[in-house]
Amino acid sequence: MIFKHAVCTDIGLRRNHNEDAYAISEIVNLYVVADGMGGHAAGEVASEMAVRNVLQFIRESIQDEGMTWPFGMDLRMSTDANRILSALRLANQSIYHTAAGKAYLHGMGTTIVLAFFRLDQVYIAHVGDSRAYRFRNGEIRQITRDHSLLDDHVHRIIKSPDNSGDYPLKNIITRALGLKEEVQADIQSLVLKPGDRFLLCTDGLTDMLSQEEVSAIVQNSTCDLRVICQELVNQANARGGKDNITVILVDCI
Repeated sequence: MIFKHAVCTDIGLRRNHNEDAYAISEIVNLYVVADGMGGHAAGEVASEMAVRNVLQFIRESIQDEGMTWPFGMDLRMSTDANRILSALRLANQSIYHTAAGKAYLHGMGTTIVLAFFRLDQVYIAHVGDSRAYRFRNGEIRQITRDHSLLDDHVHRIIKSPDNSGDYPLKNIITRALGLKEEVQADIQSLVLKPGDRFLLCTDGLTDMLSQEEVSAIVQNSTCDLRVICQELVNQANARGGKDNITVILVDCI
């Protein structure tokens, strides 16, 4: 299977710097998006560390089969699932210990979402509220579930995101890289079909646009992927651009 991609990142209209980061490796078919948090430039440091560490470990562990893995292997999962979770744990510890050693970085962290394509399947992993979507046969599916108080509220009480309203704690996430010495990431694998399109994005997009609005833009088959990415950003900014916005689109051909 062949993979085509496009990416766009934007500061938005309310921030003075971009704390989002992304990494792409066409060699190993890995796509990563992170959304940093923390005072001053700490969020930017955390997101850059996250995408760099994840990309480096996955790439090196593929190229060097004799490489030592820091956390061993969980035999209940595939090698690639272990590879991803080890990369995320390494990134988490790197951010955590860096923040602990520098007062001006105290409390920094980052969300992360990634797609790792392997033959006829894709691994999707995430921590926090950056999201992954799949578009297939005109239908949109949100693959990830936000690690946030709002999402817990929706699934446990309301049962419908359309009724979340002005939930007062909706912007508080419950998991992120770097906040604790250990982190739990969610991971799943999906079988690919030709024509599948995947979107990775930060909440600067999804806080501004509804799922239906995102779907209408992304599934415009007459536009180039780069044009679609830019349109997503443009529309998020048109709605207020309250946060940084980063989107990656990947087509499976």
